Amino acid sequence: MKSIDRRIAFLVMVGSAQQERDAEMLVDSLRDFGDAYGKCPIYVVQTDPERLPCKGLAARGAQLVPLKMNEKHRNYFFADKVFACAQVEKMVAGRVEALVYMNPECLVLQPPVELQLASSEVAAVRPVHIRNVGSAANEPMNPYWSTVFKACALDPEKVFAVESFVDGQKTRAYFNSGTMSIRPDKGIFQMWCADFEKLLQDEAFQGTIADDRLHRLFLHQAVFSAVLVSKLQLSEIKMLPPEYGYPLHLHDKLPTERRARALNDLVTVIYEDYFRQRDWEHGLTIAVPLKTWLASRLAGRH
Repeated sequence: MKSIDRRIAFLVMVGSAQQERDAEMLVDSLRDFGDAYGKCPIYVVQTDPERLPCKGLAARGAQLVPLKMNEKHRNYFFADKVFACAQVEKMVAGRVEALVYMNPECLVLQPPVELQLASSEVAAVRPVHIRNVGSAANEPMNPYWSTVFKACALDPEKVFAVESFVDGQKTRAYFNSGTMSIRPDKGIFQMWCADFEKLLQDEAFQGTIADDRLHRLFLHQAVFSAVLVSKLQLSEIKMLPPEYGYPLHLHDKLPTERRARALNDLVTVIYEDYFRQRDWEHGLTIAVPLKTWLASRLAGRH
């Protein structure tokens, strides 16, 4: 394993009792399977500290951070996540060289070496799992993406194409935000928050997507993608390998050649509702001790 020659911090946000339980399992996985990375600082942003005191996470050594955000945006899809990332980025800038955000429904199964950033890298990301609202690379941009690009001061000529992992669609740069690593000194998350809030306050734009749940749901991810491409050079954006942020919940939808053969082969996974299925053990090969570890933590959670 590469040495951890630069300090890394991890960040997760908790907004429900289910996410609190999931975050506990995420922290345990980092401690148990992350080797030296298990000793890195972990920040847990609480959207509602009174309702979700996160005592189990504090007992695991995580630092609890009550969320500070513009309250009028509190109920917008994933606004709390965007503000949480910006808040912790500002806290750790100058203290760590990589800040890793992970959704609570994630696990670390091996030391996440690739989440470290080389001196020339500012962000490490994966393409989206499926295209959903992504802008097809071979089609004209629609008004939604044009507005996002304009808000982020992104020249469309600078945009490169990526391929969505599950459905193999070529889209203009569109990254998954379930697992990502950034250099906090560069202020990427704070720029993300500023541009996202700009679009939340754009009444004309919000009016055009008021009845469009998908475009509102993924606005945070579209803005994040546009900010990265706008603010960074291509060489500063590291594309993580498929073993990172693997969409376990979409395993059956993946083309055969892209499916993991065993859960133990992966480094980090996003599982969403996968482990709520009673037959989760039969979805793909899981060897011990990971199988035993999962079974002990998932018992009684269905």
